[in-house]
Amino acid sequence: MPVNKAYDVYLNPYTKFQADPTSVLGIQKDIITIPANRNFQFFFLELINITPAQIVNMVFRANNSIFQQWVSGTDLDLQNQREGLPAAAAATSGNPILTISQRRDRLFGGALQYLTPPGKNATLPVGLMTGSPKDLETNTSLNCGVESAPGAGDAINTLSLELWLNMAGSAATPRINVQAYAYDPFPGGPGLMKFVDTKLVTVSSGNPFTFNKDTAFTMGDGQRLNLDQVLVMNPSNHSIDNLQHYWQSQILRNRNTNINAFMALLNTLKQDTGLIYPLFDSREMLYGDETWDISNLSSAVSMQATFGTSGGYQIYQISTGKLLPGQPQAVPTTQASS
Repeated sequence: MPVNKAYDVYLNPYTKFQADPTSVLGIQKDIITIPANRNFQFFFLELINITPAQIVNMVFRANNSIFQQWVSGTDLDLQNQREGLPAAAAATSGNPILTISQRRDRLFGGALQYLTPPGKNATLPVGLMTGSPKDLETNTSLNCGVESAPGAGDAINTLSLELWLNMAGSAATPRINVQAYAYDPFPGGPGLMKFVDTKLVTVSSGNPFTFNKDTAFTMGDGQRLNLDQVLVMNPSNHSIDNLQHYWQSQILRNRNTNINAFMALLNTLKQDTGLIYPLFDSREMLYGDETWDISNLSSAVSMQATFGTSGGYQIYQISTGKLLPGQPQAVPTTQASS
C-alpha cells in the first residue's frame, strides 16, 4: 500500500471494564495495548455506555515512556473542540467518540523551524521545512514499527493507553471500540511527536504567579524540543490578567485578559468553549513557525499571570519533541500529496 494513502485501522473492542451499579468497585484501571506498526495520525475511542467525564485519567506510553496525559476525558474533549475538532457528543449514534490526535491540528501552510543533528558541512543544527497545511499538521505523528527505523533500537515498538474509569452507579456494561487513522510507517524513525504534559498549580488571587520549569513546565529533557501551547482548564470565567511571556530575559507578550481572549479568537478555526484559557499559543495565527525552543536546560521560558480566583488550576503543556533524543527526525512524517 502506498505510503501517502491514509487508511482506517480497526482495533479490537475493549471490554475489560465492568459495570458498577452498587458503587463498590471504585476507580477501575486497565491498559489498552495498541500494535505499534503504523504511522498513526488519530485514535478514535467510541465510548459504549461511558461518558468522557467517567474517564478520570488517561496516560499514553510509547516504549513505556509517557508522552501524553490527560486528567479526564472531559479535558481532552474540550481541547479537541478548541482545535476545531468535533466534540465527543457530536457522534450521531449517541455513543460519544473521543479523539486522540497526534497532529498539530489546524495549520496553514508556511515554514517550520525544527531542531535536528547537523548534516554534513552544516553550520547550524537547525532545519527549515516549508510546505502545505498537511505538511505542517502531519509534522508530528506516531510513526511506529521496525519498517520506519534507520537502525536497531530506533523505533517505537510498543504503544499502550492506560485508562482510569469511574463506573459508579452505572448498571450498563461498558465497552470501548478503538479505531485509528494511519499511514504506512515513514522511513527515518519515530520523527517528531506531540507531547502533552499536565500539572496542577496552586495560585493566590491578586498575586502574580510565575509559570516556569520550577513551577509548571517540563523542559530541557532532550525530548521536548519546542513549546506549542500552554492551556489553563476551567479558569473561573477567564479571570486571568496581566499576562506576560518572557523568552530568556526578553518580554514577548504583554496582555490583559480581554486582549488575550480576543487574540485567541482572531482566527476562525479554533473555538472558545469558555472553559479553557490559552495562557500561551504559538499557533494563535494558525501558523506553525512560532514554537519556542525548550530543548536545553538553560532555556529560560517563563510566563507570569495574575488570577482573580485562588485555588488549584490544571494546566496542559503541549510540545513537539522526540521520544528518542539525539536521533534524526523524518520531516515530514507523512508526505504531502504529489
